[in-house]
Amino acid sequence: FREGASSLSRSGSSISTPDSHSQRYAGEGRQDLMAEFGNGRSESFSSDVSTLSESARNLIQNPEPIPEPDLDVMERIHPSNVVLVHVYDVSLEDMFWRINRITANKNSLIKFGGVFHCGVEVYGMEWSFGFTDSETLPGVSSTLAKQHPHHRYRQSVCLGPTSLSAEDLADIISDLIEEWPGETYHLLRRNCCHFADTLVQLLKVGRLPRWINRFAHIGASCESGIETIRRTDEMLGLSAGMCALTKNLVNGAKWMGSLAIANAPHRSEDREGRQQRARRQQ
Repeated sequence: FREGASSLSRSGSSISTPDSHSQRYAGEGRQDLMAEFGNGRSESFSSDVSTLSESARNLIQNPEPIPEPDLDVMERIHPSNVVLVHVYDVSLEDMFWRINRITANKNSLIKFGGVFHCGVEVYGMEWSFGFTDSETLPGVSSTLAKQHPHHRYRQSVCLGPTSLSAEDLADIISDLIEEWPGETYHLLRRNCCHFADTLVQLLKVGRLPRWINRFAHIGASCESGIETIRRTDEMLGLSAGMCALTKNLVNGAKWMGSLAIANAPHRSEDREGRQQRARRQQ
């Protein structure tokens, strides 16, 4: 027993317990697994890098255009009581579109003005004013937003929400139909932009941006100045007086010229006579 125990103790150093076997095998397996996984991962990573580099190169050489924001979607998220002013190029002619593109570019922060039509959208409908030659047709009309049939849509200006209800809007429109008949339309003094400015003030959301109707204001000012000059001329008779004065000056100049011509020979004769008398005296 003693000899067996001693031999067992001598051989214990070389005997591997189940725990030691599992640790050794686990270590070897982990090394093999890491080697195998590392090689595959390295190959996969190199492939991903080359693919990414190729995609970046193609993107730089052939950049994709950045999509513009969908204004229709942005406007649809507004509550129905938000007031929007829709600006159009007058008529469907390209000439006005070209003019407005220069004087009031949509992407410019500073706009000088243009030849515009505009309507006011609130509670799902767009309201505008235009000329009519019939008493049965009102000047105030409604259309779907940005869908006016006679003008080209350009852009929209948000003026914020109104505190008035849809019923209040109906009362306002009823009054405006009576106050804005189509026969009173004037290109410079009472046009669609003047109506839109009146409507947004009644909706308590401020006033129309000045650049929308600036050309009409300038034209009206010039027309007023010309009319003032004409009335002053008629009142004081300046034109008739200036014509009479000019006529008198012309006649006087003619008379003086004829008088000078008539007296010229006499002056020459007097000069010759004086010279002859001087010789005799000598």
